[in-house]
Parts: sequence; C-alpha cells; structure tokens
Amino acid sequence: MSCLIRGKSAYLVFLCFLFTLALVGCTDKQKNIKNNKEEKDAVQGEQTKKTIFPINDRNGDFIQVAGWLSNESIAYIAKKGTSYQLYKHQLLTGKDTLLYQSNQEIVTVEISPDLQKALIYTNSLKGGEITVIDSSGSVLYTSALASFEAEFVWNPFTNNELVVTAFKEDWSSNVFLLKVNDQKLIEEAAITPFSQWLNKEELAYINWQEQDSAFQSPLKTINLQTKVESVHSLPKSYSFYAAKEAIVTISTNEEKKEQALYTFYNHQFQKYTTVSMPRLAKFNDWFVPYFTINNDKFYTFVPKENGDIETYKKGFAFVSFDIKNGLQKNIGKKLLENEPISLSPNGQWCLYGYYFEKLMNVDTGEIQSLSGKNNES
Repeated sequence: MSCLIRGKSAYLVFLCFLFTLALVGCTDKQKNIKNNKEEKDAVQGEQTKKTIFPINDRNGDFIQVAGWLSNESIAYIAKKGTSYQLYKHQLLTGKDTLLYQSNQEIVTVEISPDLQKALIYTNSLKGGEITVIDSSGSVLYTSALASFEAEFVWNPFTNNELVVTAFKEDWSSNVFLLKVNDQKLIEEAAITPFSQWLNKEELAYINWQEQDSAFQSPLKTINLQTKVESVHSLPKSYSFYAAKEAIVTISTNEEKKEQALYTFYNHQFQKYTTVSMPRLAKFNDWFVPYFTINNDKFYTFVPKENGDIETYKKGFAFVSFDIKNGLQKNIGKKLLENEPISLSPNGQWCLYGYYFEKLMNVDTGEIQSLSGKNNES
C-alpha cells in the first residue's frame, strides 16, 4: 500500500512539474507576442513621427515631382530664370542634389522601375530631345526626337529598353524602341502606341475595333524578336495594365453591369483573383480611376456609387487590394479626389496629386504638401 501511495505521490509531483513548465512556456510565449507587437507598433510609430522636409524655393519655382528615387528620396523639376533643373530631394533631411539641367523645358521625366535611370524629355519650338541619365546624373544617352508630345514605357524586366511613341500635332505617331546600353533608337512600325511589356520580349495592347460592342476589345500581343502577333484568349476588356508583379484587366461585370470587374493575372495569364467595384460613365465610354501596383497590392480610388464622372461629387475611397486574394484595405478615413498616385518602393509613402505635390502616409492616411503649402489629414 505504501508503495502505491509513494507511486501516486511521485506521479502527482511529475504532473505538477509538467504544468509548471507549460505555464512558464505560455507566459514566455505571451511575452514574446506582446514584445513583437510592441516592436511593430514602435516601428509604425517611428514611421508616423518622421519629419518630412518639403521642397523649398531656393532652387527656383517648383514645377512638379517626377517620382521616387528610393524609399526616402524623390526627383523633382524646378525652373530658375530660363533654366530647368531636375533635383534629387531627400525627404528626411531636405537635402537637394542637382541631377540635370537644360535651357529647354523639361516636359516629362520617366524613372526606370529599378530606380537606377531616368529618361528626360525636353521640348521646344525646335523639336524634342530625349536624354537618359543614371542615378548620379551622368548622361547615358541623348537623341533628338521629332515630336509634339511623347510617351515612354520602360521595360521593367530589363530596365534598359523603352517603347517611345512620338506624336505629331495631328496626333499621328511613330513608335520607336530605345535600347539604352546599345545606344540605339530604332523605329518599330509593328509596335502599337500605348503598348505595355508582358516580359523581356513581348508587348501587349487592347486591339480596338470599330465593331466592338460595349466598349470592350480583346488583348493582342507581339513578340519583338519574331514579330509574330496574336490575339489573346482573355475575355475582352476596356482597360489593361501590365506591371512586373502582375497584369490587370478592367472589364464589365456581366452579372452586375453597372460595376467594373478588375481581374488579376500572373505573367502566364493564370488568374489570381477578381474584385468588383462601382464605376462611372465618361461620355460614351467608362471612366477608369487612377491606379498603380506595388508589392503585390493594387491601389486605386473607388467611388461611393455608380454615376457619371461629369456630375459625380461624392468623392473616392483610397483603397488597396491584395492582387492574389482580393483582400481590401481602406487607406485613411477621408474621401479623396481621384488624382495620380505613385507608391514608394516599400509601400509606406504615396505621392499624390496632378503634380505629385502631396505626400501621403499609407499607414495613417495623413497627407502633407511637398511644396510647403497646407497639410491635410
């Protein structure tokens, strides 16, 4: 009997020991979770508290922000006297570095997706000129471009090539392929204006046809090596965008025709997901709010309801969608105007406005002016 009692006592002691270990383990785990949360909150808090230095007028009159050069620096255009300059501006220090200057008006600056190059388009009565510089401002390429206006699309898979579309005053166009490293600007009659890169060698565009109904058309692709063109089997759409992360088509939601259907694909055209949202009419077409893709998220403006863009006055929610599962997140609490956007590489900041003259904190939705004017929240 005493042996049995001693056995039970030992068993109870062993159980108590296990319970104590489990309790200590749970406590440590809870502490780790709490500490991790506190560290995450602290990082977000530091991000929110960072002082942003706006662009001042010491370098001349502010024209516009051109885009991101890093997570904490942007490029902007200024004019001083008759000279136009492109500066690098450090947001956290206010330091400016001159990258390029010209006596001709700087009309457009297109920064490469890897942020290592920038194409600068200047124009005057004498004609246009394109110049490509590296991140330090050294000139890599320059050439005249007979044009009234021009559009440029970097190849995000090489960061060395661009589709260059030169428009004349009557809006007829010539399309070129610029190979920066090879110092070549080659006219490519096979490329259609507003084409976008699917991969290193293929471009795609919406093949608009007069007979297409509902303002939707199929997607067409061209291989630049073989010059072979083909109509893609994807459903018809009225807008299309290709980024390095994904491809998105915008079409009519056949189940709810008053709504737009955004469909996301990988570069093999395998579908990730779809999201549906209210849409606005624009004359005889459909209005597409500004959008961009950054770090597997799709950012855009969503109207509160359907309507017509000419009379719609209810504002837009600024939202992000996960391109792989469609998860939606509202950014900030205020409704905003539909204006151009550009996310920083890490997705923490967003340039906003027709001149990218505002900066939004993506965590809080707080907006401040980059040209030294009033802040918004």
